Amino acid sequence: MAERARVISRVRTRQVNIRFTDDEFARLRAACVISGVGSVSEFARAAVFRSIGLVTGAPHNPGDPTHWADLYHRSIARLESACQQLEERLERLKSNAHTE
Repeated sequence: MAERARVISRVRTRQVNIRFTDDEFARLRAACVISGVGSVSEFARAAVFRSIGLVTGAPHNPGDPTHWADLYHRSIARLESACQQLEERLERLKSNAHTE
């Protein structure tokens, strides 16, 4: 019975509508598939909470789609940062090669 009470307390009753172009929605849907999130709603909810610095309320666990979305976005951010660092190093190497 405690499990049922916990599920009932997490019922979502509020709704936000967002309009997308066909192209935007296709890209959003593709991001959901890539990240392993089962629905656009779950993906959007996780993105909104991340953007305002909130956690979805439940501890992260591997069965929670928002867990995988969070991991995906953190991984992408790390890759982007690493790429930026590599670009900067390459530019420095090019500059040094031209001055020698």
